[in-house]
Amino acid sequence: MTKQTRRQQKPDGKAAAIPLQTFDAALETALEARVQERTAALQQEKAQLQAALQSQQQSEARLRQENIQLRATLQTQQQNEARLRQQEEQFRTLVNNVPGAVYRAATNEDWTIAFISDAIAQLTGYPATDFIQNRAQSFDKICHPDDVVRVNREIRAAIAARQPFVLEYRNIRADGQVVWVSDQGHAVYDANDKELWLDGVLLDITALKQTEEALRRSEERLKLITDALPVCISYVDRDQRLQVVNKTYETWFGQSQAAMLGKQLSEIIGAAAYQLVQDKVERALKGEAITYEMELPYRWRGSCHVRAILVPDVDDQQQVHGYYALIMDTTEQQALLRERKQAEEAAKQQAEREQLLNAIAQRIRESLHLDDILNTTVQEVRLLLNADRALIYRFQPDQTGVISVESVGDPWQPLQGEVIRDARLTIEAFKWQQQQGQTVIADIHDAGLEAFYVEILVQRQVRASMMLPITVGEQIWGLLIVQQCVAPRTWQPWEVDFLTQLATQLAIAIQQSELFQQVQQFNTVLEEQIQEHINQLQQALTYEALLKRITDSVRDSLDENQIFQTAVRELAIGLQLNGCTSALYDIKRQNLTITHEHLCYDLPSRVGHQIPLASEPNLYSQVRQGKCLQFCPLPEFSSSVQAVQAKYTILACPISIAIESVAVAAKQADHQLEIIGDLWLFRPRDYCFSDMEIRLVQQVSNQCAIAIRQSRLYQAARAQVVELERLNQLKDDFLSTVSHELRTPMSNIKMATQMLEVTLFSKPNDSMSASQAASVSSPDSASWQKVSRYFQILKDEGEREIKLINNLLDLSRLDSGREPLFLSTMQLKVWLPYLAEPFIERTKAQQQTLLISIAPDLPPLTTDFSYLERILSELLHNACKYTPSDETLMVLARTVTPVADQLDSYPFASDHPIELSVTNSGVEIPAIERDRVFDKFYRIPHNDPWKHGGTGLGLALVKKLVERLEGTIWVESANKQTSFVMRLPRSLG
Repeated sequence: MTKQTRRQQKPDGKAAAIPLQTFDAALETALEARVQERTAALQQEKAQLQAALQSQQQSEARLRQENIQLRATLQTQQQNEARLRQQEEQFRTLVNNVPGAVYRAATNEDWTIAFISDAIAQLTGYPATDFIQNRAQSFDKICHPDDVVRVNREIRAAIAARQPFVLEYRNIRADGQVVWVSDQGHAVYDANDKELWLDGVLLDITALKQTEEALRRSEERLKLITDALPVCISYVDRDQRLQVVNKTYETWFGQSQAAMLGKQLSEIIGAAAYQLVQDKVERALKGEAITYEMELPYRWRGSCHVRAILVPDVDDQQQVHGYYALIMDTTEQQALLRERKQAEEAAKQQAEREQLLNAIAQRIRESLHLDDILNTTVQEVRLLLNADRALIYRFQPDQTGVISVESVGDPWQPLQGEVIRDARLTIEAFKWQQQQGQTVIADIHDAGLEAFYVEILVQRQVRASMMLPITVGEQIWGLLIVQQCVAPRTWQPWEVDFLTQLATQLAIAIQQSELFQQVQQFNTVLEEQIQEHINQLQQALTYEALLKRITDSVRDSLDENQIFQTAVRELAIGLQLNGCTSALYDIKRQNLTITHEHLCYDLPSRVGHQIPLASEPNLYSQVRQGKCLQFCPLPEFSSSVQAVQAKYTILACPISIAIESVAVAAKQADHQLEIIGDLWLFRPRDYCFSDMEIRLVQQVSNQCAIAIRQSRLYQAARAQVVELERLNQLKDDFLSTVSHELRTPMSNIKMATQMLEVTLFSKPNDSMSASQAASVSSPDSASWQKVSRYFQILKDEGEREIKLINNLLDLSRLDSGREPLFLSTMQLKVWLPYLAEPFIERTKAQQQTLLISIAPDLPPLTTDFSYLERILSELLHNACKYTPSDETLMVLARTVTPVADQLDSYPFASDHPIELSVTNSGVEIPAIERDRVFDKFYRIPHNDPWKHGGTGLGLALVKKLVERLEGTIWVESANKQTSFVMRLPRSLG
C-alpha cells in the first residue's frame, strides 16, 4: 500500500483528515487479523477436509475390499451354479439312463409326485409334466383297478416296517394297452425318523412277463409231449435216484410217477437189467454221453430190446450233477428191420434181375430188325439163366411152326431152322397145355405129358423146359422156350417171372419192328406220292405259264384269226400233242368249219373242211350244251370223224361267249351263252387227257371266248363310231343352217376387221408421200401400235360374241326340251381315247400330263354321245386352261353302286350307273364357290391368274347337257385337286 493521505469522514459527515501512516498501519493490522482469521478457518477446513478425505479413502478401501469379496463370492456362486447344473445334468442323464422311470413322491394319501423322469412317457404314454404335483395323472389313475388296492397296501406296509419294497403290478397306458411294471423303492426319513418322501423306480417288465408266460406254457406243452411220447424220459441224479420221469414209466414199470421219484434206478428196472447197464450209467455220471442198444430183462415189463441215450448234466464248472435218459422200445423195429433186410435182399436180387431185363430189353430195342432182336434175346436169356438151350418157336399161318432163332451150348444138338409139321403142336394145343399147367416143366418124365410130346422132347435132348407165349396184339405170335438138357431142373419163380416180362418186352419189340417195316413201306409209298405231287405241281406251274402266255397273246389281239391260231399253236406245243384244231359253228347251216390248226406229227391238214353237225348228233349235241368231251372214235362214228381220227384220243372243248347286242342288252340283264365253236386236241390213242389238262384247255377256251367277244365288240364299236360321225355331220349341217341368220351381223363385223387388216397391213402405194407411208406402215410408230391393238380387240370380241350366241342358242334349245336325243351304244374304253386325242397334244404342248383310266369291267353305255362329247370336251378344255405346268389331268370311267341313302337321288341307281370324272391337280375351288360354278355367266373371282377369260356359260351348258342325258354332275375340290364328277344311266330310252 502506498503511503498517501486519506481523508477520514467525520460523523457529521464532514471528512476529517487522517494521517496516511496511521491509516496504513491500521489497515495492515486489520488485514493481518483477517488473514490470520481466514488462515485459521482454512486450516480448520483443511483439517476437516483431510479427515473427510481420510474417511472417504477408508470407505473406498472398504468398498474395494467388499467389491473384491463380492466378486469372489459371485465367482464362487457361478462356479457352484455351474457345478450344480453339471451335477443336475449328470443326474438327469443318470436318471434318464436308468432302465425305468425314477420318481420321488410324497407319502400322503395321493402319493403326490415331486419328480419323475422322462422315461415315464415311454412307459405310460403320458408326458412327465402330467405327473408333477399330480397335475393331470397320478399313480392311482394309471394303476390297473384290480391291482391298485394291493399296491397301496403293500407300499404302506413297507414304509411302516422301514423296509424297501419290490412290487409287480399292471398299469394302463394312454392307448389302453396293459403293461406290467416292477416298482422298486423305499421311504426317506429325517433325523427324527419321520417320512420325508418316497423314492423309487418303475421298470417295464411286460416282455419278461410274456416270456415267463410263454415259458410256463412251453413247460406245460413239453410235459404233455414227454408224457405222450411212447419212450421213457427221466433225469437221474449223482446218487442214481430218479428225479424226473414221464408218463411212459408208469406203463413200463407198473408204478406211478410220484412213487418212482427218489428211488434207486436198480430198484425200478430190476437187478438183472441194472447189471447190464451199470457200466454205462457210471460212465454217464462221469460226464460221457452214452448211446447203446441191447436186450434188457426188465423186472416188471419183461425182456425187450431197447435203444437208450444218456446225456450228462454238466454245469459251468464241469461238475456232473446227473444225467438225462431217453429209452425207446425197439423190439418191433428190430423185427421190422429183420423183415426189411430180407425184403431189401429180395429187392436187390429183383433189381439185379430187372437191370438185366432192362439191359436185354435195351439191346433188343436198339435194333428194329427182327432177326437181330430175336438172336439177341435167346443169347442173353441162355446166358442169364445158365440154360443149355434157348429158342424162339414161331407159329406159321399154315398151322406149322418153325424154330426161327436159337442159342445152344455144347454139346447139345442145334435145332435152328427146323420146321415142326405136327398138327398136334398148334396154338390151340399150347393154350390147352397152358390151362393144364404144363408150360413150366421141371422133368418131362414126371409132368404128365402125352407120350408123343415126351418123345419129341427126348429126341431133342430135353429134360426140363419152360415155355412162355409171345403175344403181339391179341394173337400168340410164338413161344419163348428155355430148355435144360443135362438134367431135370426146378425153375425158380423169379425165373418164370423174368421170362414172362422178357416175353412182354420181346412182343413190344417185335411189334415195333413190324411197325418199322410198315413205316418203311409207307415212307416208300409216301415218297412216291410226294414225287407225284411235285410232278403235278411242276406240271401245274408249266400249265399256268402256258395259260398266261396264251392269255397275254389273245388278250392283246383284236383279230379273231390271230386269237385262234395262237391258241391252237400254244396248246399243241405246250401239251406235246399230235395236233390241235379250232372250228366255228354255223347254226343256220347246221355245220362247222375247221378254221385253224397246228399239226405236230402225222395228222393231215383239215383247214376249211366243213362237217355237218348232224353227222355226229350225240357228240355235237353235248358239246353245244357246253360239255367238254374226251373220246376215241369208234367204228360207229361217221367217216368224217373216224377216217382221219380213229387212232387218236380226242378232247373236244366248246368255245362259248355271252350274247351281246344292243337289243339283248337293253331288254335283259342276264347274258345267255352261245356256243360259237370248239377246240379239238389229238394225242395217241394209248394216252388220255388228265383232269389238269382238261381244266387248262377249258381255261384257254374261256380266254379265247373273252378275246373273241372283245374283238367283236370292238368291231361293233367301230361301226357305231362311223355312224356317229355321220350323225354328227348331219347335226353340224343343221346347226349351220339355223345359225346362219344369227351370224350375219357378226359376219359384217368380221368383214370389217378383215378390211381393216388389209388396209393397215398392205404395202404403201405410189400416191403416198414418203413420210405418210412411213407413218402408216412403220410397225414402230405409235399409230401403228394403237391400230394393231384395236384391231386385235375387235377381232377377239367378235369371236367371243359368236361363241356367246352359240352357247345361248344351245341353252335355249335345251331349256325348250324339244331337242331330240340320238342314242347309241358304245364301249367307253374305245370311245374315250378317241375323244381325248386332241387334248393329248394340247397337254403336251402345255407341259401337262393327261391320263385315261377305264375300269376293265365297264359295260357298254347307251346315250347321246354327241352331248357326252361336248360335256367332256368342255370339261377337258377348262382343265387344260386352268391346270399349271407339270400337273396331271385324269379322265376316269367306272361303274358304281350307290349306297342306300342315294337311291332316291338317282332313279337309275339300282342299275349300277356309270361314273365319269375329269380331275386336274394343282388347283382348288373354294368351298363357298362350288355351288355356283354351274350358274350362267358366273366366273370365280380372282381365280384366273392366266387371264384366259370366258363367258361363264361353259359349265352351265355342261350341266344342262348332263340333265338332258338324265344324269347328275357335281364338283369335288380338296388338297390342290379338283374333280368334276357326273353319273349317267347305263341305258337311255
